[in-house]
Amino acid sequence: MSVSRNVDYLLRPSSDLQLTAAYPVNPRRGTAIAIIVVYCILLALMTLPYLRTFQVIQTNPGYIRRGPHAQRDQPPSSSSTEKQTFQRSCAPTTIEERPPKPHSRSRSRSHSAPHRDLDRKAIFDGTVAPPPGLERFYAKDAFVCDMSGLPIFCPKCDNWKRDRTHHCSEVGRCVRRMDHFCPWIGGIVSETNLKFFLQFVVYAALYTLFMLVVLAVFVAEQVRIGLGRDAWLIGILVCSATFFFFAAGMSGSVIQMSLRNYTTVENLFKGNKTYFIAVYTGPQTPQAAMERPLYPTVTYPLRPTPGADIRQFAILQTKPGENPWDLGALQNWRELMGYSWLEWLLPIKYSPFCKHGARYEYPFGPVLDRMRREAGLSSR
Repeated sequence: MSVSRNVDYLLRPSSDLQLTAAYPVNPRRGTAIAIIVVYCILLALMTLPYLRTFQVIQTNPGYIRRGPHAQRDQPPSSSSTEKQTFQRSCAPTTIEERPPKPHSRSRSRSHSAPHRDLDRKAIFDGTVAPPPGLERFYAKDAFVCDMSGLPIFCPKCDNWKRDRTHHCSEVGRCVRRMDHFCPWIGGIVSETNLKFFLQFVVYAALYTLFMLVVLAVFVAEQVRIGLGRDAWLIGILVCSATFFFFAAGMSGSVIQMSLRNYTTVENLFKGNKTYFIAVYTGPQTPQAAMERPLYPTVTYPLRPTPGADIRQFAILQTKPGENPWDLGALQNWRELMGYSWLEWLLPIKYSPFCKHGARYEYPFGPVLDRMRREAGLSSR
């Protein structure tokens, strides 16, 4: 509406303006065409990643599969829906399972099955069988674990949590590399759509900035030529400024964390967070296996069978505040946005880190190399 009024003002200025304005107002067709073209381009660039983000949320949000004893979620009562919609959650995402139906934006309530807490001592003693799926972890060269060397377990979802996975209370699921729950796009921002979400907020900031500048120029011109202040334009100018600062702030925050390879959830605890990482020690000779290492170890499979591939892991701990996935600003950016300018600008491909490697769930950075050297597991 505001754009059409401004364009009409440029193309066909009222004849009254020639009589009442302090300065003559002539048609400016070139300016009008430029405004229309730039406006349509920015509108399309903002709309496409928004639709892509919404589509991925509905089809591939990155949920971790539930175990057989997972808690089932019941939608909350309508009286609490509005209040719970805007509460934050803390959980990351995975791309293993598509939900049968889109989840509600409101926080779900758990009921029925109780939490299934792990008895780690019984698991290592062999009196209790571990939940299935351990082989997905010890087949890799390093994975995040607890102090005992077992992967992190989610009692609500009754399943092991892949690296950088968090449980989201908004949807009642574990999500791989979750960033945050966003009610404006109707779901979780996670590894599968963070790139598209970032493109959306950046283009939204550019779109609203363009609107803000154009409206500010027109308001200033109308005041200068003596037409006074149009209340309609002033109102739209204030709305444009509000949405610009919101989108620009969100863009800056996501870009800053992405350059350091943090999600919003991880960034909340980055100051004192430490990680235990199980690191494959390599093939062990009989003599080396008898020597007492300088670090705690765990051996998989926990109950090996004849002919099984025995893999020993050192349990190493990061220093407080270290990010083991920090690859450097440029590489962090490429892992999120892709390796070409076209991927950076258009919402086409998933982020490269969605292709989980055989050695690691996500690429580890120099922190893990340093930990290997300090443990004597690497000479470099």
